[in-house]
Amino acid sequence: MLNLAIPQKPKAVRQDHPVLGSRQSLYQALSQRAERVLSRNLLPKGSIVMCGETGAVEVYGLAAREGASLFVVPEEHLSTQWLADHIADIDVLIVDGDYLGDVEDTVDFCLRVRRAAPGLPIILVSSEMRGDDFTCERMQACDVSLKSAFTENRLRAAIKAAYENNEYFLSTRM
Repeated sequence: MLNLAIPQKPKAVRQDHPVLGSRQSLYQALSQRAERVLSRNLLPKGSIVMCGETGAVEVYGLAAREGASLFVVPEEHLSTQWLADHIADIDVLIVDGDYLGDVEDTVDFCLRVRRAAPGLPIILVSSEMRGDDFTCERMQACDVSLKSAFTENRLRAAIKAAYENNEYFLSTRM
């Protein structure tokens, strides 16, 4: 029988799960975490490489707003060895599937890049896709797929998803 007259000893608080005293402190903690995530630079290395002849206007705009360099390189001038050698300087590779030709050529190119530089996030863009795919379903070839004629906001979301998916891809290889 529980005796309410005798004070009960409080349970120990686990150190790895701090107890928040109120809804306001929970809100503050979540708000601070969101601010940290949002304040991260989208392109911390400062460069995007796009495989194609011309980059989408949205890619140019994003690179300019983020203070990053955009390198638009035709496939025949883009060596997988060069990508592997410069992975420390490249935030993301955008592959224009419409430029590369048929699906098999595009997938083969992405697989070659993936083998040479597995830590390089790859975004595949194509008009032949039904829609965007930010899942890991195609992770052997790319981290994210975007349907052509995308907005800058969709590109931003794709880059963030590509970083996360690439981390997952690397963790599955070990």
